[in-house]
Amino acid sequence: VNSVGVNVNTASSSLLKYVSGLTSKTIEKIIKYREECGKILSREELKKILSSKTYEQAIGFLRIVDGTEPLDMTAIHPESYEAAKTILEKLGFTSNDLGSAELAEAVKSVDRAALQQELSIGEYTLNDILEPTS
Repeated sequence: VNSVGVNVNTASSSLLKYVSGLTSKTIEKIIKYREECGKILSREELKKILSSKTYEQAIGFLRIVDGTEPLDMTAIHPESYEAAKTILEKLGFTSNDLGSAELAEAVKSVDRAALQQELSIGEYTLNDILEPTS
């Protein structure tokens, strides 16, 4: 689950238990919130449910499909959204283009070393951003 992520709106409690940082109590809160409030529309909304520590640990593994922020359906951590959006903009795309063949092709031609230096981010963070977009 941690390598591919899980759709927070459809995952069962037995699947959610494999997400790093989630406890049985937290899972119960997520399920109850979904039942009472309906579909979770953003990772930001999960801040209402999760403690800040749990949010930080688990959010990269929780996916929001068809939510308000397309980046929420990727493995990109919210702390890297600004860098991801900057990269998309530099390539002439938006987060709505995630998963497109055109974006995947553009990512292949990126000078990663130059981009890493320009954005002042680590190599692993850059790779984490670029891999889900392709």
